[in-house]
Amino acid sequence: MSMSMPLPRLFGGDLSRCTRCGMRFAWINLGVNLSMAILKATVGALANSEALMVSSLYSLNDVLSAAAVLTSFKMASRPADKQHPFGYGKVEFLAVGLVSLVLAASMCFFVYAIVSILKGSEGGPNVVVLLVALLSFGTSEVLARKGFCVAHHLDSPALDTSAEHNRADAISSALVVLGTLGAFCGLHVLDRLVAVYEAVDIMHLGGKFLGRALKGLMDSSLPADDVEVVRVACLRVPGVSAVKSLRTRRSGAQIWVDAVVLVPEHLSVEQASAVTQQVRLVIRHALGPQARAQVGFRAHRGSEPIVQTVGGHA
Repeated sequence: MSMSMPLPRLFGGDLSRCTRCGMRFAWINLGVNLSMAILKATVGALANSEALMVSSLYSLNDVLSAAAVLTSFKMASRPADKQHPFGYGKVEFLAVGLVSLVLAASMCFFVYAIVSILKGSEGGPNVVVLLVALLSFGTSEVLARKGFCVAHHLDSPALDTSAEHNRADAISSALVVLGTLGAFCGLHVLDRLVAVYEAVDIMHLGGKFLGRALKGLMDSSLPADDVEVVRVACLRVPGVSAVKSLRTRRSGAQIWVDAVVLVPEHLSVEQASAVTQQVRLVIRHALGPQARAQVGFRAHRGSEPIVQTVGGHA
């Protein structure tokens, strides 16, 4: 990430408005995909389309993703307290992990589709299956694009996961369309082959999202370029002679910064505290409203520090 465009997803964003948009999207996502899951499972069972039945599992996971987003927003928005001094931001990664574990159920569909192929079962052409698959493709693609947009502005791993699930659902629906058209052309086994691919894809997604969740639960610092952006911003504050130390960490969508700046020895404690307050504001301006900063100062007489105090979180 270049210094000329620091953290574009966070810089200058309206957090409260984006959060409301994210909540509204999650509710719409939940309702639409719950309806699609029921519709695809019912039509798939009645029309003997295993591809459409497996595709209903994508919609079911979209529902679980939306529920996870709603839960994580409710928890992650809580302010830091004594028991959780760094907030509840990591609950989003727990939500991602929960969704990924549910995807393991796709193994049952994989086995079922393989057995059907070995038995020689074939899916026949069905206009209703084709129409449902086209409807699912359209709705899933629209939800995916909207989800990526909101996740981009909120920097939310749970929302990003939900959008990726919608995109996978759209691809799955397109494959069901392909399988149904193949049945019209006499390739009846194509429906079962699509079901096998879908089951394998869901298991792959489960492993990928679980790995992302485990990585997110571990503490990590911001990229070096972003840390340098913060350092330069701090040095531009009047009264800051140097940045003595600068440490960063991510906690879900939240960013925590601990900094110590050097100030001239002639400044009073009140003046130095005002400088640190300005530094905190500059850090939040550079990283966005999700950032929390703790800033201390050291006043120098020659090369020896004579005063040290630490400001609170902002």
